[in-house]
Amino acid sequence: MVCNGKNGNDSSQEFASLSTLLSIGNVSNVFNSGKGPNTGTDNSRTYFHTESYPPHWLQWTTDGSPAIQSGSSFLTQGLRCDGRYCDNVNLLNVESGFTQTNSWWTDSFSEESPNEIICANNGFVTGIQCSGSYCDNISLRCSQLNNGGTRTNCYWTSPVSEESGGKFVAPESMYIAGARCSGRYCDNKELYLCQADAGGPTFDMDSLAHQFAPRLRFDQEFGTGSGDQSKCFPSDAGTYYQQRQLGVDPIALCNKNYSTIQNNQVPIYYMASQVGTNSVLIRYWFFYSWQSTCFLSAGSHSADWESVAVLVVGGQLKRVAFYQHGGWYAKELGSFETTGNHPIAYVGKNAHGSFHDSGGSGGCLYFEDFRNTGSNDYHMDTWNNLTLLQRGSSFPDWMNCTGSSCFDGIGHPIEQTGSLPSMGGCGKDGCSKSSLGENIPFLNDPIGSDFSAITAKHSGRVLDVPGAST
Repeated sequence: MVCNGKNGNDSSQEFASLSTLLSIGNVSNVFNSGKGPNTGTDNSRTYFHTESYPPHWLQWTTDGSPAIQSGSSFLTQGLRCDGRYCDNVNLLNVESGFTQTNSWWTDSFSEESPNEIICANNGFVTGIQCSGSYCDNISLRCSQLNNGGTRTNCYWTSPVSEESGGKFVAPESMYIAGARCSGRYCDNKELYLCQADAGGPTFDMDSLAHQFAPRLRFDQEFGTGSGDQSKCFPSDAGTYYQQRQLGVDPIALCNKNYSTIQNNQVPIYYMASQVGTNSVLIRYWFFYSWQSTCFLSAGSHSADWESVAVLVVGGQLKRVAFYQHGGWYAKELGSFETTGNHPIAYVGKNAHGSFHDSGGSGGCLYFEDFRNTGSNDYHMDTWNNLTLLQRGSSFPDWMNCTGSSCFDGIGHPIEQTGSLPSMGGCGKDGCSKSSLGENIPFLNDPIGSDFSAITAKHSGRVLDVPGAST
């Protein structure tokens, strides 16, 4: 079978394997459908029930082609698109453990207002139809389920488009419940993801934050310089906030004392978010009282926040985002250094950006800040002094402060973070070194389902099956 010519990556062997696996005689014994809930450790697509059928992509649709929709026991856990302006669209069908009870098609929407649809009545997306040039106008098929109207833990993803590969797979137990368009001809598609089940596992965020906190390695010239050229180790943000209110000069607050780092006297801050039933995102923030010049008198300023984010799936480190100069890039496990469970980040000498590697040629260019550790081996094991970054009556004044005035014009880290699950794969010049593109979410396909091998026991591999339907 051929579907709009979009099956170039499929193989007849995979299709034959799927046909064999889905035969009635094999469903229960191959996929162990009598077992209890999944544990979230075996590449399953949902925590709450054992799958009898593997996830699969539907046939492609575009403007002028028939709508695509799932069978009554499936929900949508992914979207992919290709072609100019992301005009060819496909959906990933996953067995949900529920049955659709009432379905309808929404009005069409595009990048012009209104540019989004969230399924009414706590429904979920179970189909899509395009019209207009380049699939400019989109209508969603929405379905209610026999799940008591449950729709929880929802968030918007960052955009998905063909420029960054165009294939998005949601975290375990998360399903599409709406969509939003931006860019010409609805080129960029953001997805509204929710769970269809209440409950599920909860994680000790503080324990995970300590387990996967980074080691920072500093350039050998940290702690040197004076005036605008001061090279500062991380500082206590609370102390800086209080001292600046008293009028103390920020350069005077520059921490040049490595013993404060060695003795774990300087706190590092973290924010964490559970997504679905086996993924956790943690973002670590480091504060510097002063940023040095990078060339002559250029580049210096008061207060500098830098960070690293980690994706933990099933209790294992999977992906890291390294931030610098307002941008960031993603790296997969195996493409950055670690010490035990902890990723290693190299810190730029002047601007304090976090990088996956050492080096740099100096100056102000994006990747060229010196990060040469030399024989000093200045490093900071951030897990030895971690503090939750959060707002509320039990948290200090500087955390509850809002706006850029809190830190001399530099954005507050809570406001810079925004919605953790909504972060994109990369930003600004960082994209040139990123494993994920700008138009794909950082939290994309966290269990690596597109790369698992087919085994006799269902592996959770997402199959590209030409012409498959449910």
